[in-house]
Amino acid sequence: EALTFADRVVVMTQGEVVQAGTPEELFESPAHRFVGHFIGSPGMNFLDCDWQDGVRLEGVPVVIDGFVATAAAAVLHAYDASALAHCVAGHKSAEAGHKRLLKRLELKPLLDLDMRLGEGSGGALAVTIVKAAVACHTGMATFAEAAVSEKG
Repeated sequence: EALTFADRVVVMTQGEVVQAGTPEELFESPAHRFVGHFIGSPGMNFLDCDWQDGVRLEGVPVVIDGFVATAAAAVLHAYDASALAHCVAGHKSAEAGHKRLLKRLELKPLLDLDMRLGEGSGGALAVTIVKAAVACHTGMATFAEAAVSEKG
């Protein structure tokens, strides 16, 4: 495949250049729908959608599980860099690009168990950890409640 060997690629459609750049630039930031469909294998899918900010505004935490879910979240992050502020990465998949993608999104995974199972097992474990952390935090007594003296 040309993208494997090329340093630079020019994508044309209907006699017009729609984007030129390195294979990585074209793959990660397609400037035109045709480029996104042409580069992907299979081609990228495009969905018309509306932006709704309910979960984030309500402060509902979201555990992102695995490479595919992180790739989907990257689209949202590209639209609005603060959109993932309520999200946590459940685990780092063994998939080759997941570590790079997590770093780009500035998400530190709770777990790194070298899994690539794809059925949400890393997310299920991460949710348990998040629930335990919340229980510990909300159940912790203050010094005053526990009658602990601040002096010696």
